[in-house]
Amino acid sequence: MLTQELEQLAQAGGVAIVQAAGQDAWQGFRNAVARWFGRGDVERERAELRRIAATAAAVAAAKHAEVEALRQEGLWRGRIEAVLEGLGGQVREEAAAEFRALLVGRPGAAGLVFAPGGLVVEGDMSLTAGESSIVAAKLEGGVHLGVARPPFLPDSPAG
Repeated sequence: MLTQELEQLAQAGGVAIVQAAGQDAWQGFRNAVARWFGRGDVERERAELRRIAATAAAVAAAKHAEVEALRQEGLWRGRIEAVLEGLGGQVREEAAAEFRALLVGRPGAAGLVFAPGGLVVEGDMSLTAGESSIVAAKLEGGVHLGVARPPFLPDSPAG
């Protein structure tokens, strides 16, 4: 079983991979992620690159790209968790540190720091929740909040 910190790392990794999957500027990030999953096996690295390409294609082809992106993020999160769960002790901690470094070092990730209990972002950040999800954040500094879809409105009281 993974700690909450490693579960959060896997969640952030799933999001980052899906975001990177369709962007040419992130080729180095995709290659680094494939190397991380491959753990020294070149064939596994190639398979991971194909999976990332398939993720990009699935999101691009989906009628509801946001829904497909969330599904793909969950799939990648599960794969990251499986790798971490399959490693023991110090090797797991080293793999987690390597993955944190990948996320922090990717293009567009300036000011992203993982810490126990959450992450700190300096700059812009987008938070999205599905219909049965909750997003919570502690916000400090200038904040602009927008609603992507109409908020839930309770039924009007009978009058």
